[in-house]
Amino acid sequence: MKKDSKDMDRQFKGQFAQQWTQVQPIVASYVRSMILSFHDAEDVIQEVAVAFAMSFERYDPERPSVPWVLSIARHKVIDYIRAKGQAPTVFDEKTLEFLARAYASVQDESQEIQEALQGCMQRLNERPRHVVNLRYMRDMSLTEIAQRLGMSNNAVYVMLHRVKDAQAECVQRKLKIQWKIS
Repeated sequence: MKKDSKDMDRQFKGQFAQQWTQVQPIVASYVRSMILSFHDAEDVIQEVAVAFAMSFERYDPERPSVPWVLSIARHKVIDYIRAKGQAPTVFDEKTLEFLARAYASVQDESQEIQEALQGCMQRLNERPRHVVNLRYMRDMSLTEIAQRLGMSNNAVYVMLHRVKDAQAECVQRKLKIQWKIS
């Protein structure tokens, strides 16, 4: 049975969305490290997403997507610098290319750590997980969390410190690595 164009379009969009979701955090980090203005960086990230979508048909799913998308991002950053009439104040093109390769090389390790951390977070009791969510996902201050939960600032601080240490140990056990958290 022949697939109609709507099914193919839906499948294409799904594949693109999946790939973009995987590469977007690293692209955003790369672009934000090159462009200091938050709003300009967000505009460039959107331009990268559009360029990625427009060229997605040429993407070979057998190859890693991060280096390819970072190449697009590097060109968009260069275009931004040129459009603003600025000389690259910090990085030249060779440095941008080197940084793109560096971001791509750490992406796999970062993904493993994120997956291990998600597993460790699921093991937390409800209250510590809620405090972590309030602090890091909702960006609330210790005082705001303490007031909201009827705790002292010190109790919130101690809980977050203990959770951080426990999560670091859990991730280290899962990945069989060792590092010091400061």
